[in-house]
Amino acid sequence: SRVPLINTSPDLPFYIYSIGEVYRENSCQLVREYEQYLNGRKAAHQEFNRLQNTPEFLSFLQEPPALPDLCNILQQPREHMGSLPCLLQGVLSATPLHHPDQAHLGHVIQVLSALSRTSPT
Repeated sequence: SRVPLINTSPDLPFYIYSIGEVYRENSCQLVREYEQYLNGRKAAHQEFNRLQNTPEFLSFLQEPPALPDLCNILQQPREHMGSLPCLLQGVLSATPLHHPDQAHLGHVIQVLSALSRTSPT
């Protein structure tokens, strides 16, 4: 029988049984969204660089509360995506061999690893 994705038993603490299946079921959308992000990075950086030369934008950056570094914000999804295969590899190594999530995790790790290798810098 299929292992439920989420533990709904009132006698047990809440947790997800199959994180690999959750990622696998959403991997196509994740890949599409990440590719869209990658395709927009160059334009976002160009716009950021253009705006850095305008007094209004520089003033905006100085207004309280202090804003986080926008260049770093533009880079965060790429860094996060690059760390996911390693994180999921840790989950995979802690998953029992007979657990149905073994196959899901392996698939997702392959997809995300390939995506991070093909990502432009």
